[in-house]
Amino acid sequence: MLALTLAALAAIVVSGSLQAASGPYGQYTAQAATGELVAGSQAGQSFVTDQPGLYRIDVYLGHYQRPIRGMVRLHVTALPFAGPDLALATLDAAQVQTDGFESFEFAPLDEPAGQPLCFWLEAPQAQPDNALTVIGANSDSYPNGRAFFNNLPASGGVQDLTFRLYYQPGAGQALATVMQRLAAGRPAAFGAPQLYAILMAGYLLGAAALLALVVSRLHL
Repeated sequence: MLALTLAALAAIVVSGSLQAASGPYGQYTAQAATGELVAGSQAGQSFVTDQPGLYRIDVYLGHYQRPIRGMVRLHVTALPFAGPDLALATLDAAQVQTDGFESFEFAPLDEPAGQPLCFWLEAPQAQPDNALTVIGANSDSYPNGRAFFNNLPASGGVQDLTFRLYYQPGAGQALATVMQRLAAGRPAAFGAPQLYAILMAGYLLGAAALLALVVSRLHL
C-alpha cells in the first residue's frame, strides 16, 4: 500500500512538473506593428533556450481582416537570416482569420538550456496589402534577445517580437526546471535546487506514510 501510494503521488508530481516546465516562455506584449511581411523581407527574434526540447514557437501576427494568400516560413537558426536551419515550419496565411498568436511546430530540438538561437519569418509570395504583419513591443521586454529586421518596410520602433516558446522536456528535466524556478533569487541555502528536491522527496514519503497509516487503521 505504501509503495502504491508513493507511486501515485510521484506520478502526480511528475505530471505537474511536465505541464509547468513545458511553457510558454517568451515575450507576450503586443503593442506595435512592424510593417507588412512581404516578399524579400524578413523579421526575426533572438532568444535563449530555457531547456532542451523546443518544439513550438507561437508568433503574434496581424491580419487586419484582409484576404491573404501564400505561405509563411519560420526558420530556427543560430544567427538571424542565415542557415543552416535547425528547424523549419510553415503556415498557410489563408488559415489566419484574425490578429493573434499563430503556432509553428517542428521536431523537438536537442539544444541545451542557455543556448542562444534565433527564429525568423519570411513570406516569399506575399505582396503589399496582401500580407501578414508581425507584431511586437516598443520596450525591451525580453532581456535575452531582440528583434531583427531585413528589408521590412517599417519596423515601428519594435524592440522585441511578441512570441511564445514551448518545450517537450523529459520527466527528469521537468523536475530539474521546477526545482530551479523554486530556487531562483533566494538567498543562501534556499537558492540551491537540491534543497527543494530533498524537501519534495520528504513530502512524498511523509504523505505516503500518512495515507498508508490511515488505510491500515481503517482496515481498508
